[in-house]
Order: sequence, then structure tokens, then C-alpha cells
Amino acid sequence: MPCLLFVFAQVHLDFHTSGAIPDVGAKFSKKDFQAALKVGHVDSITLFSKCHHGWSYHPTKTGRRHPGLRTDLLARQIEACREVGVRCPVYLSAGVDERLALEHPEWVIKQRNGVSYDPLQVGWFKLLRFGSPYLDVLCAQIEEVVRRWPDNDGIFLDIVAARPDYAEPALREMKRLGLNAELPADVETHAQRVLLNYYKRANAAVSSVRKDTPVFHNGGHVPVGARKFNGFNSHFELESLPTGGWGYDHFAMSARYAATQPRDFLGMTGKFHTTWGEFGGFKRPAALRYECAATLAYGAKCSIGDQLHPDGSMNADTYRLIGAAYAEVAAKEAWCEGARPVARIALVSSESNQTAARWTDTISKADEGAGRMLLEAHLPFLVLDEQAAWEGFDLVVLPESAGLTPAALGRAGGFLKKGGKIIAAGGGV
Repeated sequence: MPCLLFVFAQVHLDFHTSGAIPDVGAKFSKKDFQAALKVGHVDSITLFSKCHHGWSYHPTKTGRRHPGLRTDLLARQIEACREVGVRCPVYLSAGVDERLALEHPEWVIKQRNGVSYDPLQVGWFKLLRFGSPYLDVLCAQIEEVVRRWPDNDGIFLDIVAARPDYAEPALREMKRLGLNAELPADVETHAQRVLLNYYKRANAAVSSVRKDTPVFHNGGHVPVGARKFNGFNSHFELESLPTGGWGYDHFAMSARYAATQPRDFLGMTGKFHTTWGEFGGFKRPAALRYECAATLAYGAKCSIGDQLHPDGSMNADTYRLIGAAYAEVAAKEAWCEGARPVARIALVSSESNQTAARWTDTISKADEGAGRMLLEAHLPFLVLDEQAAWEGFDLVVLPESAGLTPAALGRAGGFLKKGGKIIAAGGGV
């Protein structure tokens, strides 16, 4: 998407704020907000319309404004960004809405054992059913945002994936379609159908005012080979916090796959010492500089995650930390715009079921092992899905859990006849 081609320094400003917190946004200052963006060398920042708790941060007719909010926070943030030329995509939580989950328990995904969630377990475990009336509410919320801000810089929808669902409406739908809910494969088929409908409905809402509005559906990992689903994204934002559970191998592999796809992509790390929401944690400057440099080296733009304080004030130390990394990014931009990785080695991913989209933040262990060997040997490579052509490569690596389709076997034979080399192990043999 053209709107992303000139953005190298983005911040993803999380704002998941409990309804029990008072005085939300009370200390927001346009001057301080703009100063932080300047110190941080930030040229794009993702702002919140609706968080995981289900609260909106602006007046709304389709949701519920945060009970502790007394200002139109999102509008003030957008105004501040516009004045200093900073892009501001808008975030809505799609798969999690704690408020609606409690008000409509019938909209929550049910596990095979009949349980929706553990009432004593903290965290985001009340996952909403895209096959329920919740989808109508979500699409109305998206449309409300794009109608109020028709010049928006994009929509970011979070917690999106196909999930097995054993709620009564889902069971009835499976029966109507001739699917057997006792078979995991049939339940998965139904989940993929529900997800596909979500993508179509959500994208229609996003583009209801402006057809070229950018959109990204985040599931923690871009699934290798799920081209039908990945195609609903205008670009990729590769969430991959190395200290937040993804590890240092994940982004390297994910970026090498994203680079083979026809869309721009960002690498999303975090300013946190560990993971999202860690207010008191600050990553060492050298680590953040390394992560941003690696992101550029893999052909991606940069995004750094932060969490805004509930009172709306920006942390100056955070943006000095981010600025140290983004100043170096700015100095390299001229050489990175339009750059694509060059490689003569291809690693054919063994990621399972390469047509499906699931919620995960991990890559195949076999892929990770083979990729790590190539990384440690400093050998440039790209990651291919089962549908990709092998032309242009001298060597193809098949990880040990790779299971080649008949089409891929034919491709391998043709590759060998033309002088190509294959390294294979286990199932890849």
C-alpha cells in the first residue's frame, strides 16, 4: 500500500485500561504528546478506539465509553498527530471484548468440555465468537470510526484467528453444513468458514467510506501459506517481541516469509524489558537498536510497542529510549526504501496446514532449527510456502517435518533436473 511505503518509525500505543481506573486521560497534554513523538523520531503511532476491556476512548453510539474518561481522547490524539505530520492508524480489539463477554456470555467461544473460561483465571480468556451477533456490533464500531475520521491512516484489528467453537449455535451450524462436531478436522473446517466471513464483513466495514483504507488483522503470527486469509490484509505488522514470548528466532523467520509476499510489512517489537503492559520495564537501548537494525536488514519497516499510562501522559524516558533507536533508522531510510532481500537459498516451511489461519505466536520447531543453522552460518535465505515457485534458487532446504504435496514433489523433481540442490531431513526426505 502506498501509504505505508514512507513509514519507517511506528509506535503501537497500547491502551488496555480497566473500567475500575478513574480519571482516564485526565493528564493528556497535546504539547507533551507531540514533544514525545518528536524526541522519539516517530512518524506513525497506532491509537486506540476500543481496548480489550471493551471500552471506547471517544464518544460512541456503538460501544461504551470508558467510565473514567471525561474527554474525547482519541480525537485529541489524532489532532495532535495531524499538527505535526504523524500518521495515526486506529486500533480496535476484535477477538476480545471483556465488557460484552460479561453482558453476553452466549457470544463467548465454548471449549469441547463445555467451558467458556475459568472465572478465577486472569487474562484475556473470554474470546468472542465471530459467528455470533457480536460480529454485527464489531462491524458497527469499525464503521463508526471510519465515518468520523474518513481521512484515517488505517485500521488495526487485534486477536483475529480461527478458533474451534462448541457453543450451541456453532454445533447447530456444523450439523446444518453436514459437519461432524466429534471430528476435530470438521470443527476446524467450520472455524475457517467463520473466520473467512469475519474477514469479508470486517473489510467491508473498513472500506465503507474509503476503498483504499489500509487494514491489518493481527493474530500474533502471519500464517505461512494462508494466502486466502493473508490477502485480506493491506500490509503485515509482524508482532514479535523477542523477550515477550516470541523469542529471537521468530521475527527472522516470519520476515523472511513476509518478504516473499506482495505487500509492505513492519516488524513489531516492544520497548518493554519483557512484554506488553509492563509500565516499569525498559529494554536496554542496545537491544532496541539491534532489533530495529535487524528489522531494516530483513526488508521491513519498524514498529515499537508502548503502553500509554491510564492518565494519558506520555513517558519521556520511553521516547528517549525509542528515539535513540529511531534516530539510527532515520539515517538509514534512504538506503532501505524499496529494498528487498536477495537470497539463493530457500527454506520450504513445514508449518502445518498451509491454507489455514490460526492464533499462534510460534513457528514450526523444524523451521526454527533449520533457520537457526542458516542464520548462524550467515547464509541469506527466504522462507517459502508450499505454493511458491522454486525458480531463482540454487539450494532448497526441506526441514525434517516437511510433508510435501504431490505438486511440491513434482516441483522438487523439476528443480533437481535443472541442477538445483536439495538438503532434506526426516519427512522432507
